[in-house]
Amino acid sequence: MGSDMSFTRVSPDELAKAFVEPEWAEDFLDELIAASLWTKGPYGYLGKSWAGIQYLLDAARVDVEFFMDGDPVGEKGYLHGWPPKLVAETARKLSEASFERLALHHDAERMDAEDVYPGGWSASSDGGLEDLRKSYEGLVVFFVDATARGFGAVMSFSN
Repeated sequence: MGSDMSFTRVSPDELAKAFVEPEWAEDFLDELIAASLWTKGPYGYLGKSWAGIQYLLDAARVDVEFFMDGDPVGEKGYLHGWPPKLVAETARKLSEASFERLALHHDAERMDAEDVYPGGWSASSDGGLEDLRKSYEGLVVFFVDATARGFGAVMSFSN
């Protein structure tokens, strides 16, 4: 078990409703997952790669912060709403930062020494780099697609 992170695109109306009715947002996201509806469009699933990607973004000085960007939805702290303007800014920043640029900062032993979640980076043959690449590239597609649709997003973090 561990902490997973994902982003789900939502219309501006759905995002506004989420801020007013946090319980509705929780149910809405649960229904999407239960019905596998999130698979019908880009879904920014980072799983346990989120901290590794954040580490690389920070090292490459890409100004995207998964936990600090967005606004809390409700008081539980595991949902954050990202308005369309923030989604568009994030899409631009991520699109400008190729994974190759981020990969220059990948050092599995250092990531383990700095306790970058989930740990065990140096145990895999490539230091987890291919998993990070797949997650990052999927995240870029998600943010670009949401921007093209004028959508916002909800970031969810689960333990």
